[in-house]
Amino acid sequence: MDSLLFLGFFSGFVGGFAHCSFMCTPIISSFKDHSSNFQSLQFFYHFGRMFTYGLLGMIAGYTGSFVNTVGSIFGIQNIIRISVSLFLIFKGLEILNLFYFKKLFYFFDWLEKKGFHFSKVLIHFKDLHSIWKYFLYGIILGLLPCGLSYTALITASSTLHPFKGFLFMFLFGLGNIPALWLMVNFYNFFIKKINKLLYKILGVIFILFGIYFLYESFSKFF
Repeated sequence: MDSLLFLGFFSGFVGGFAHCSFMCTPIISSFKDHSSNFQSLQFFYHFGRMFTYGLLGMIAGYTGSFVNTVGSIFGIQNIIRISVSLFLIFKGLEILNLFYFKKLFYFFDWLEKKGFHFSKVLIHFKDLHSIWKYFLYGIILGLLPCGLSYTALITASSTLHPFKGFLFMFLFGLGNIPALWLMVNFYNFFIKKINKLLYKILGVIFILFGIYFLYESFSKFF
């Protein structure tokens, strides 16, 4: 598997336990009162969420390809890959509390804090009586402001291809599911206790992949 696609799934998996499960569990848990077929509702919700992630990833991949092409015209090679590599390293250092440049991450933090207001959009669809309503919920909440999702999207731009960008973000969403399913169905206290540790591991993963992608980018010049 392409190393970038592996990062998409793996960061989604670890990030799901470290971050997403605590952000999104209350939303998914609210579906329990709507139907006895709770497992099916979760499937439709997650599929909708992954579909939105995929579309955003497609846009990111296309944008990355465009910017990279423009950079090449001006003699700057691998501008997207190098930029994303540095971003992953700095983001990893921030997670580990080894670096924090307020202006670099302030916008992400601000959006994430405001994100819960976004979920109010769902009220407009509460009277729909169809299981596809939850697919629609997933599509809408896939746009929910989230620092981890935005980090994944920035990384998806370095795929430099719409389909690979789609696949990267789709796999990122797929990786989230185990943690969300465990938290919603069992409220796993073990996961809650190791949440901070997993988040630190995620930071190390970002740094290692950032260094690896940076090495890949510069090795092409030698």
